[in-house]
Amino acid sequence: MADPVNFMLKINGSPELIDELNRVAHANSSEIKVESVGPAEEASHLRLVLSEVSTLVAIVNGVATFSKFAWAIYQHFKDKKSEELTVQTPLRTVIILSSDAVSPERVQALLEDSVRV
Repeated sequence: MADPVNFMLKINGSPELIDELNRVAHANSSEIKVESVGPAEEASHLRLVLSEVSTLVAIVNGVATFSKFAWAIYQHFKDKKSEELTVQTPLRTVIILSSDAVSPERVQALLEDSVRV
């Protein structure tokens, strides 16, 4: 298992989607710390730090922030603003395609899968 003190979550996607997820993360800063936002090799990135064991457990169990992330991702896919989103963790990489995002609940399940221990 990854050390929760150093557990990082990196999300790559379109600049517009990353901006929206950054707003969600900042609105929930007691649960998640944004380490960096900006361009990556492809698209843009949002790197989050999960600094407490309780944060990691809460996210694995579906913390409200992930619901908000899922809704933002679903809306971008639904509005054809994005085609793909990649979530990278020390545990695995999950690629969410717009065709997979049939509902906010499905997106949330895919996000949770990326951080499942």
